[in-house]
Amino acid sequence: MRFGLALHNAADVMGDADIVSGERLATALRVAQKTRDGQLARPTVVTLASCNSGNVGSIAGAGASIAHALHEAGVPMVIASQFPLSYGGSVRLVEILYHGLLWGEDPRKLLMDLRRQLHTQFPTTHDWASVTAYASLPPDFDDQLAAVQIQRAMNSINVALHEADEVTRRFSTRTSRRSMANQAKPETEEEKEVLLRVAKQQVATAKVRLEKLLIRHPAHTARIRGLLASTEKREAEIHHAITKITTIDPNEHDQASRDMMEALERAREHYWNAFLSNRANHWAIVQFLSLTLILNSFDQPQAAENSEKSPRRLWALAEAQSLTDLRNEDHFARKWAIANLIELYLLAPLVDGVRNRDPVENFAAKAQDYANELRELTGSRSFEVFSTRRQIARYLEWFNELAATVVGPINGTAEAIFSLLPESEEPDWNY
Repeated sequence: MRFGLALHNAADVMGDADIVSGERLATALRVAQKTRDGQLARPTVVTLASCNSGNVGSIAGAGASIAHALHEAGVPMVIASQFPLSYGGSVRLVEILYHGLLWGEDPRKLLMDLRRQLHTQFPTTHDWASVTAYASLPPDFDDQLAAVQIQRAMNSINVALHEADEVTRRFSTRTSRRSMANQAKPETEEEKEVLLRVAKQQVATAKVRLEKLLIRHPAHTARIRGLLASTEKREAEIHHAITKITTIDPNEHDQASRDMMEALERAREHYWNAFLSNRANHWAIVQFLSLTLILNSFDQPQAAENSEKSPRRLWALAEAQSLTDLRNEDHFARKWAIANLIELYLLAPLVDGVRNRDPVENFAAKAQDYANELRELTGSRSFEVFSTRRQIARYLEWFNELAATVVGPINGTAEAIFSLLPESEEPDWNY
C-alpha cells in the first residue's frame, strides 16, 4: 500500500482527484529559482496537514511515505502524521506548530511540546504517537535560529511602530493626512483615544517579545537594545498623544505624562547599552545625546564634564565616527552617517563646550548641506529620509512642547532641515 495526496486535477476538472506521490510533490515544491550556490530553491520546513502523510504503508509497498520522499528530495524538515488525527488533535497541532514556526521557535522543542500536549489532553487517541518528523539540521542551526527569531521580532516591531506612527500623526500639523483621505469623517476624541490605546497595546506586546530575546540571545544584545530603545521612544510618543485627548480625566492625563517620562528614560538607557554592547553603534550615541538634552530640562541629574556620558564628549565622539563612516565602502553605513551628522549639527548649539566651536549659522549650514546630501544619495522615498524627517518633526512638535527653553534655539534650523526632506507617504521600508 502506498499513500498520496488527493489534489485537484487541473487537467480534468470534472474528473477524479489527482493522487500525487511524494516524489511528484517534491518536484513541485522545488521551484525553479536559483539560490546563491546555483541549486534549486526549496522550502525549509514542510508540514503535511493530511492524515497518513507520514505513513510508510505496508512492507510490500514500493516506496516510503510522502514525508520521507520530501525529506529525501532535500527539504530539511518535514512534519507529518502517520495515522488519522482526531479533530481536537489536529487543532492543537496547528495552534502549536504554525504559531511557533512562524515566530522562529526551535522546531525540536515545538514537537516535544506538541506530543506532550497531545498525550495529556487526548489520552484516548494515539495522536501523540502519530506525529512524525524527518529532520536534518545544519551545524550552525542555533545561530540561524537566533537570526530568524530576531528578524521575526523586528517585523513585528516594525508593524507595531508603523501603526503607532499612523495614529500619532493625527496629532501632528507637520505630516500629511493623505493616508486618511478615505475616511468618511474626522475621528472624534473618543475614537482617537481608542486608536491610541490599541497602538499602545501592540507596541507593548512587541516589546515583550524583544525583551525575551534579550535574555535568550545575549550575543545579539546591541541589535535588540537598539530596537527596544526605538520601541520605548515610540511608546512615549503615544503617551504624549494621550495627554492631548481632551476627554480623559485629569488623573489619567497625569499618569500618561508620567508614563511618557519613564518610557523616555528607558529608551535612553537602552540606547546607552546598545552603544556599550557594540561601540560601532554611534547612531545610538546620537539618540542618547538627544534624549539626555531633553530630559535634563526636567531637573534630571546631569553627567559631569569629565564623565563618559558628558554631552560634549559624546557629541565629539559621534561626530568623529560619523565623519569616518562617510568614507566607508558600506553604502548603508554612509547613509546613516549622514543622518547622524544632520542631527548632531542641529544639536550642536545646545551642547556646552561645542556651541562655541563654530558660529551657530555654520552648524545650521552643515546640517542643511547634509540634509540635501541625504536626499540626493538615498532618494526622496528612502527610509533614511523618512526616518530623519520624522525625527526632526519631533523636535518641532513633541520635544518643543516638552522642553521649549532647550529646543527653542534650534527651531529655525529644524524648520530648514524639515523643508529640505520631502515627505513620502509610503517610504521604501527595505532597510
